[in-house]
Amino acid sequence: QIEMSADGQCNGAARTPQATAEPLAAHRIDRSAAASKIRRRQQQQQDRRYYRVRAVPGAPTPNGSYAEGGEGEYQEYPPGCSPSPPLLADRCGYPIDWNSQFLEISRLPEETQAHKFTKFQKLTSLHKNFLTTAVTYGKIIISEAFIHPDYQTIPAKAIGGIAGGEKYIYHGIVYKWANDRHNIYGGDENAMKAGGHELKGLMRYSGIQQLRTPLMALIDYRGFRLVAMSRLPINNSTLVYGSADAGEHVHADVEEFNQLMMLAARKINIKGHLCGRKDYNNYKTLYAPCDIEGHVGTDGEFYVLDLARVFPPTSDHDVRRSYLFKHFRPEFVRSYKKPLSSDAFSKFDGEADVNNAEVAEATEYLFQKLIPQFSTWLENNFTNLNLPRQFAELLHRYGVNIRYSGLVLEHVDTNNAELRSLLIHEMLARVAKNMLREKLRHTMRTRQTLEEDVFTLVITSFLNSILRSNSSFWTDALLEKLEDKYTHSTQAPEVGQSVSQLQLHVERVRLFARVQDLAGVVLTPSATEELYGHTRVAPALASASVAEAPFCVVPSDIASVVVMEKHANEISLAEGNALEIQAMDSLSDSVEAAQRLLNLAMTKFEQAIEATPDSHDIHNNYASVMHKHAMRLSSVVPVVKYLEQALEHYFLARNSRGLFQLAEDARASILPVVAWRDRDDVASYAKLALEHALVLLEDDDTPTHSGVDATVRGVCSALASVLLAAARNKNDDALYSVAGYHGRRSTTLMATPHARWVNSLQCDSDVAVALEAIASSPSLSSLDADCLYKRDLLSPEFLSALLINVKVRTVCLRKCYVTAHTLLSPLKKLGACVTRLDLAKNVQIPAADLCDLLVTCRNVTALDISYCAVNDAVMAAVPDLAVELSLRGCTELTERGLQRLCGRCIHLRRLDLSKIPNLFYVPFVTLDLEELSVRHSRQVNQTSVLLDTPRPSLRALSFSDTELTSGAAREACEQCPHLTRLDISACTAKIIRSIASLTELLCLELTPTHKSYVPDELLLGLAAACPSIHTLALPQMAFAPDAKGVSVLPASLTSLTSLSLAGNQITEEDAASLRTLAESGCCHHLKDLCLERFFVPINVLAGILGKNDGMTKLCLYQCKLPSDDWTHSASKKPITF
Repeated sequence: QIEMSADGQCNGAARTPQATAEPLAAHRIDRSAAASKIRRRQQQQQDRRYYRVRAVPGAPTPNGSYAEGGEGEYQEYPPGCSPSPPLLADRCGYPIDWNSQFLEISRLPEETQAHKFTKFQKLTSLHKNFLTTAVTYGKIIISEAFIHPDYQTIPAKAIGGIAGGEKYIYHGIVYKWANDRHNIYGGDENAMKAGGHELKGLMRYSGIQQLRTPLMALIDYRGFRLVAMSRLPINNSTLVYGSADAGEHVHADVEEFNQLMMLAARKINIKGHLCGRKDYNNYKTLYAPCDIEGHVGTDGEFYVLDLARVFPPTSDHDVRRSYLFKHFRPEFVRSYKKPLSSDAFSKFDGEADVNNAEVAEATEYLFQKLIPQFSTWLENNFTNLNLPRQFAELLHRYGVNIRYSGLVLEHVDTNNAELRSLLIHEMLARVAKNMLREKLRHTMRTRQTLEEDVFTLVITSFLNSILRSNSSFWTDALLEKLEDKYTHSTQAPEVGQSVSQLQLHVERVRLFARVQDLAGVVLTPSATEELYGHTRVAPALASASVAEAPFCVVPSDIASVVVMEKHANEISLAEGNALEIQAMDSLSDSVEAAQRLLNLAMTKFEQAIEATPDSHDIHNNYASVMHKHAMRLSSVVPVVKYLEQALEHYFLARNSRGLFQLAEDARASILPVVAWRDRDDVASYAKLALEHALVLLEDDDTPTHSGVDATVRGVCSALASVLLAAARNKNDDALYSVAGYHGRRSTTLMATPHARWVNSLQCDSDVAVALEAIASSPSLSSLDADCLYKRDLLSPEFLSALLINVKVRTVCLRKCYVTAHTLLSPLKKLGACVTRLDLAKNVQIPAADLCDLLVTCRNVTALDISYCAVNDAVMAAVPDLAVELSLRGCTELTERGLQRLCGRCIHLRRLDLSKIPNLFYVPFVTLDLEELSVRHSRQVNQTSVLLDTPRPSLRALSFSDTELTSGAAREACEQCPHLTRLDISACTAKIIRSIASLTELLCLELTPTHKSYVPDELLLGLAAACPSIHTLALPQMAFAPDAKGVSVLPASLTSLTSLSLAGNQITEEDAASLRTLAESGCCHHLKDLCLERFFVPINVLAGILGKNDGMTKLCLYQCKLPSDDWTHSASKKPITF
């Protein structure tokens, strides 16, 4: 603030020449005399005038020092030392030190989540403030660029530099024009590309430790571009690396700085080379372009800037002219097989022959291999992509420049009309954007005005020309510009050699929409609705490719023209991390709020990735966030989209360790708790993660990781396990083969005996089954049928190798459909090793062959030959050491065979004779059985089972669904006092006292007979006599009409953990009994409750679950459960399992 005084006193307000002319207004005198008097008085005042300027910290003073500044402090300027024009011309706004603030924030700790959140919030705030300031004053600079300098708000500064236009400094930000003032780029559009390369280079160096870069943003407005960056504490004397005078002097002065630049070059794959000028013979080895600048700032930090030529130029036909702006994508350079020179095809490269040849070779690789590969990938996947908005990002991620879209189009199948149309519209839209920019620049230069309407008219006129087929837009010049920007684009059959041919394949409204987005033109809501309809792109209008669009844009339709800005990815990255931490903190309060914050964080991460698609650090950061939240949210919300993002970005970061851990967590932690509808997707992503990890590990350039077994063997083993589970579920031979292939690879480096014989197997399917056998029994002492149920996998050779090499003791081949020929040879070789043999449901084995097998396995103690071709002859071959024997469903067996069995196998303790229809007599008088089952053997009656003598050893007895009467049931209870498990059909009042006498009873199942009821006395007596009972099953029971039902179970049954009331006919009126049950103590320890086909009032179920925190299994299959009732109750008090 400047206050001027003419009389030596400060009055607080600036006096003006008009203030001294008061006598002229008060007295009518001669005008010429008055004018002369005024001029003399002004001259006298000028001789005595001094200025008082409010001191700003760091501002220069007349004596050469710097003002300290402070509230109310002023600096006086004596006569002859006026601050105008020198001070006013040097005004730079408020001296904000953006760089110091950034360094201070970057040094903040990150030990805790709170520390991280504070740091990320401050970084976000700083970058947003910088961006807002840069855009605000950058817009002013561009708007006033062509008016007279005396009237410009922000004057230009002479701070050096050749390539760009004028420079400006305001509020601590340096602005550089990205234009072709010196005619070295071949046009302003190319100079703008060079400005974009500056930001690309900065973002690749910003992640290098100890190297500092300025804050930067690109500002596009009215067809021009400004590069805005924070002012740094550097000067001409701080330059230690590169050149600031076009190669006349080349620096590599500080060894520590040189080493940092070499490390940075390794990260981005830039080649070290001799830099300098041939005419000066001043070559030095740099790992960057010659005209880069590296400074050791006055604050001691290492700064690097002028990064526009970091990435090498492509060897196009005009490379000698375009090496300043036609560069390889950073993603391509980083992934290329060898480092490339930044100075190739420039005058600064001291090894031009070698470096130029390498760049030409890389360009040929880009054209001949990478672009065709991308075209093929795009054809196969474009239906799943968000095109055209995602097109540029995908192209860049693959390492292909957008200017090669014409070559991509050339490799797309001509039958793929949809994709080809998309590419043509995208190329045309970008050409149209550049044409609009050119018109705006021309208007700026010719009109030299600040009026906004002038530029609005230019925009509306241009947009209307797109919608009109006979306008100035649709001329042959369009084809020239299309070919100039996109090589080979005019060779496409859709384009042809004329504009009229091109118009046949262009939907002008669709093109209009894309140009509008690229140019930042925002239409009013009414104009948008009229042009596009209610959707963003109107198919009805877009379908008419030749007909005139029924719309004309007028200036009032333009709501605004957005200042297009690009910035470094730190803003989005810091904001994304801050939002992610907030989402984690809010998860305990509200899942919905956490999801909303997480979705916002995902958007910010994706914006950061769009700016630098090749940044492994950002991809890893994003993937780890998605991985962590998938783990935390898996039990409450669908997490498939989080797994998908984690998988994609771990792979893009080439993080095999992350992929391996993601797969393990998905299988072990997420899969068991997600909803059933999502389980297949979760398992699929686990498999994909392992497959992607294997791809990365097979790449020799991928570093190994410690802490997680992410070696090829470990990943192959996990992948084989996942594929085996899928193969078992789908019964898929192909999946078995693939699983076996990976399983073989996983055992290649193993030195165990199991690995050697697995690798000796010829068939991959056999390997898969063998590995599954190992997984089911790591010591391979048993062989489970769960992994051997496929008939075609059980070749004799494989089974022989499996049984002999591992010498199993337990062989379970239930329902495997094996033949005697398949089993006989290996079992003979195993001899006495097998102690447990399960051949249940192998009905194809004849009785004679079965006898041979049993004779061979003479030491078997547990035998299951249920549902096999068993006759009386087979009973003679049963090993006499057998302790357990199951003959369930052996319909050909008779009493004679059983007598022979009981006479030989005196060690039998557990015998199952269920479902033998012709069984009348059970001759186990000579046996000391512990368990006996004759369930569903309907011919068994009270005379068939000899229970006339005490059986103290019998612990489990099952004879439900037989002809045994209640008397036999009562006799069984009396003769077997130590029964712990009882399954009977009769449940009359006569056996109540007998059952109540079983004080050791732990498990009771009562299956009803015809027209039988469960009296209350049974349940009361049971609870009184057997307080330790833990399993009670009352399926399909009918309670007496006047009975209280299950409500009589008192609180004394505190050991009850399993209760089944499946199929009981309980009506709504009987709900009171269930309510009583819910309130009783017997439900407090339930873990398993079956209410199948049961009427369950919701308040009853809520009461049971509310009093029981340990329930793990609840069956409500075919229950009568009103959904409205459930929803209403659950909304009041959520029920979780």
